[in-house]
Amino acid sequence: MDEREDRHYYKEWLQLSLIDRECKKIGLHISGGLDSALMTFLTAKFIYDNNLSAKIVPIHGWDVKRKHSYSPNTVKNILNVLRPMFSTVQIDDVHLYAYDKLSGEKKSKYSTPLLRLLYREKIVDEFAYGSTREPPIQDLKEMGIVSIGRTAQIRSGGPMGAYTKKDIAELYKKYNLMDNLFPVTVSCVMDEPSGACKECWWCKERYWAFGRY
Repeated sequence: MDEREDRHYYKEWLQLSLIDRECKKIGLHISGGLDSALMTFLTAKFIYDNNLSAKIVPIHGWDVKRKHSYSPNTVKNILNVLRPMFSTVQIDDVHLYAYDKLSGEKKSKYSTPLLRLLYREKIVDEFAYGSTREPPIQDLKEMGIVSIGRTAQIRSGGPMGAYTKKDIAELYKKYNLMDNLFPVTVSCVMDEPSGACKECWWCKERYWAFGRY
């Protein structure tokens, strides 16, 4: 990650949204994973450091097919870690939506109606995703997994869009988040009570970047 990308993909985005455009209510889609947890930390830190009146509006989608793990609790744990770090920053309770995707459906089918409603009711002024780039092709091959097309799907201008998970790992270490924020995040999308199946695409990417699950 070079300094040009670092500036553009979260500092400049936050500057544009929170200071230049004076957005007061930032909707953050928090999955419970490493990327969106870091995005929430960076947003709260920016608000805190610049003494802004903006607040964070967390949004989370729950997959009702899960029987052994309850992802909304993961998001609440993330927010419980972050709130004491930035006592003057308002972080709202989580706006939840449930989804039960059929084969071939996209999660956006279920999230979009809520996001439109939040905009319409003026609950959010701006919305950010924490999507990051996939590992390089050669690294995917070495891990025994194939591209899921995530890099191509990243929304232009997103605050985390220049990074791979290894860049995210650098930022976790830079901001001393390995002992507090990292342990409460869950990257695995399988229904594992332990939080990590160690076999899925997302578990392997997490291990590739951090050397641990």
